[in-house]
Formats: sequence, C-alpha cells, structure tokens
Amino acid sequence: MSRLRILLTLAWLAWAPCPASAAPPAPVNEWSLKAAIAYNLLLFTQWPDEERWAPGAPLVWCVDPASPWWSALQGLQERPVRQARVAMRALSRPADTAACQVIQLDAGLRQASRQGAQLLIAEGREASAPWAVRLAVQGERVVFDIDLAGLRAGGLQISSKALRLAREVRE
Repeated sequence: MSRLRILLTLAWLAWAPCPASAAPPAPVNEWSLKAAIAYNLLLFTQWPDEERWAPGAPLVWCVDPASPWWSALQGLQERPVRQARVAMRALSRPADTAACQVIQLDAGLRQASRQGAQLLIAEGREASAPWAVRLAVQGERVVFDIDLAGLRAGGLQISSKALRLAREVRE
C-alpha cells in the first residue's frame, strides 16, 4: 500500500468515531476529513526553498477565521511537515498573504495573488482559478484534484503518488 494511502487511511481513522455496541456511528465531520487530506497532501508537496528551512521552522497556513475550515485546521497546529511545523494564521484579506506557504481559498479568501512559493488550496467544483489543489465532496467521499500549472506557478512539486490518487489532474 502506498504511503499516501496509508496516511489517508490513518487520517480517516483518526477522525472516525469508534463504534459503540448499541449506538450507530456518528457521521464523520466533513471539514475535519478535508483538513486531514489537505495536511497529508502537504507531506507530498515540495517547496523550492525547503532545504533552507531551519528545523522546526513554521510552515504558515493562512485561512480566514470566519471559514468553516478554521476550526478543523486548528487541530493541525504544530504538526510536522518534514522538518517544518504547521503554523495556522488567521487571514481575512488576500493582500496579507506574503508570509503564507499555504493559502486556504474559500468564501472569505476567494482569490489570492500568489506571492512566491505558495500552495493554493480551494474548495469545491465552483472554485475559480488559480488553485493548485481543490477538495470536493463526491457522493459520500472527499476527493481532490490537482492543477499542475497552479503548482508550477508557485514553484512547487508534488509526488507522483499524490497524482495517482487524485480524481483529476489538470495540466
């Protein structure tokens, strides 16, 4: 089993409730599952200047605090991404994205002008460009799409393992 599949399975298990013998299982929180998948995709993404990051350096993930992503992403604070650590940053205006390595695009932050090596993560099919990763719900599954042009525009690379698991890969 590939490392990404193992990580996605573990992420799902971490957020899935333990079944009680008499009670039906509670539904998995959609936003927590999306956050886990987005985090796992960071593990397969390479930033161009990453080798110069100091051990424990923050990997700044910017998100609108009014977004449904905000509370789900808070659980990822300080999680490791190779030698860096995830650092969530509240951001409600696209003009403040210069310090972000990851930008969560949604209703509050619909568009962000890329300022260097930034991974733009969008939500749903209606997400407008530019984006590099787009998460969506298809049936009862959370799926993701990858836009290679969006990755290249930020100087980013993603593992072929992640590309194989994507629902759609755009050139």
